[in-house]
Amino acid sequence: MRTDPPRVAIVDGASFVLPYDHGLASGLAKRGWRVTLFCSETRYNAELLDALPPAVEVRRFAVSRTAAPRWRGVWNYLRLWRELW
Repeated sequence: MRTDPPRVAIVDGASFVLPYDHGLASGLAKRGWRVTLFCSETRYNAELLDALPPAVEVRRFAVSRTAAPRWRGVWNYLRLWRELW
């Protein structure tokens, strides 16, 4: 009997705990889990997101004020949750 690996979504809509997300996503991917990280693109976090293993799917949305005006950030935050749903 074949079983698919566990699948998990990690959501950090404002990228407040991105170092934690990075460690968690990397660790789960290393154990064979299928991981999708939903997060905010900011001016400061591109290198950390790019350093995730290729097995982690990263879905970036410009929610942060450093990446988009507030009205667009709210719109992108709603898009993030819609895609997750």
